[in-house]
Amino acid sequence: MCEFAARHELCSVGAEILALEACGDLIVRGVERRTAADQKYRELKQSGVDKGEAEAIAWVTSLAADQRPVFISVDGGARRAGEKHGLLVGDVMDLVVLLIEDGALSTEAARAKLSAWLEPEQQQGRPRDLVPFDLDEAYATRRVKWVGR
Repeated sequence: MCEFAARHELCSVGAEILALEACGDLIVRGVERRTAADQKYRELKQSGVDKGEAEAIAWVTSLAADQRPVFISVDGGARRAGEKHGLLVGDVMDLVVLLIEDGALSTEAARAKLSAWLEPEQQQGRPRDLVPFDLDEAYATRRVKWVGR
């Protein structure tokens, strides 16, 4: 996870982040100042990308192509910026597919957690193309994008 999100955007769960770092389940990375990644971070911010996403895109693009994680964001503009910089990008549903495919999340747990998307007032993070929301259909559609990569 990148530093801005961990230390600022998620400060309300800061204790949990520190605990995950302490046990080795989470690594927080930042962009070093006065580097090519820092220059890219500044350019992304100037183009309107949020600080957290700008830092993540700049950090990921500083890695060797075969070591880059998938860039996940609910912000469509940030995903487009990530794609423009050669990243594999996805939204929350893509993350769910990747977690299920990796065996880190069961379909049953995903269904339970994402059932909130069935409620009109609980739409945060729900991809716009999932109307009406059907986990099985969404999973099958998105899985095609990721399997074999």
